[in-house]
Amino acid sequence: MDVCCLLSNYYEDICTTNQTVRSIRPTISNGESHQLGPQTLILTFTQSEKQMVLEAVKNKAPVGSLTILTIHEAQGLTFKDVVLVRKNTKQLNIYNSVQHVIVALSRHTHSFRYLTIGEEDLMTSLIRKLQKLSLRRRRRRSRRRRRRRRKEEVEDEEEEEEEEEEEEEEEEEEEEEEEEEEEEEEEEGEKEGKEEEVEEEEEEKEGEEQKGKEEEDSMKE
Repeated sequence: MDVCCLLSNYYEDICTTNQTVRSIRPTISNGESHQLGPQTLILTFTQSEKQMVLEAVKNKAPVGSLTILTIHEAQGLTFKDVVLVRKNTKQLNIYNSVQHVIVALSRHTHSFRYLTIGEEDLMTSLIRKLQKLSLRRRRRRSRRRRRRRRKEEVEDEEEEEEEEEEEEEEEEEEEEEEEEEEEEEEEEGEKEGKEEEVEEEEEEKEGEEQKGKEEEDSMKE
């Protein structure tokens, strides 16, 4: 996908089905250690550089175990991993050829690495540009993740506040119900007390009437 990003500067409507997001590795200088697998294609800009690479690896790798071609020779080929080597310090036009750079970048399916003597050219410029784009993308993703986390934290806080409010409302409702029950019990108690007082008064009144009746009866006798 990163290759498509670079090539889109030169071709319109370019697309890929390859799901590898970052296939272009950082540019490194010759002399640094690097691993070369059996499915690695080694590319050079010129035939003279190709011969230099062949001489450099002939005692380090079995004959035929590495594929070493110029960019022109590699047109139409595809390899899992590609290493492009520049060993010439002269500023030749080929090092800034858009066509050669495009062919070199589009030969791999998994990874691409540029080994150079450190001179500035089109390939190093494009890789540096891609690294800056990648860094900006990572920063944007990081900012989006932070915003999502803050949003989730705010939502969690709002949910907690809502739950607390609901709990407080439930507690208030329970307290109100308890107060209403207590008031009803007090009213019933007062009502029962008044009824008992009325009954007692009626009983006293009946007793007095009965007593007065008995006294009248005794006086008649």
